[in-house]
Amino acid sequence: MLTIGRQEIETETLLRLKELSKRYGLGITVMQVQLRDVHPPHAVQASFNEVNQAQQEKEQMINVANGEYNKVVPKARGEAEQKIRAAVVTR
Repeated sequence: MLTIGRQEIETETLLRLKELSKRYGLGITVMQVQLRDVHPPHAVQASFNEVNQAQQEKEQMINVANGEYNKVVPKARGEAEQKIRAAVVTR
């Protein structure tokens, strides 16, 4: 619920609250359910932070790797193409 599934929980809760309000004739209409300030229990906070940090580091490494790929591979392809053309010309 902290990272994924929040929307589904809000939607399901809204539907249940509307149903209960109607069933008990409360005379109110629930328009929206919004989860705010959701925090993990203190017992798992450190582990949760470590998982978040690891995910951020993973994304950063992927971005760096993609940047290197985009820098090196096109250059290598261009150099290979030049060498192929030079080899064909000198034949």
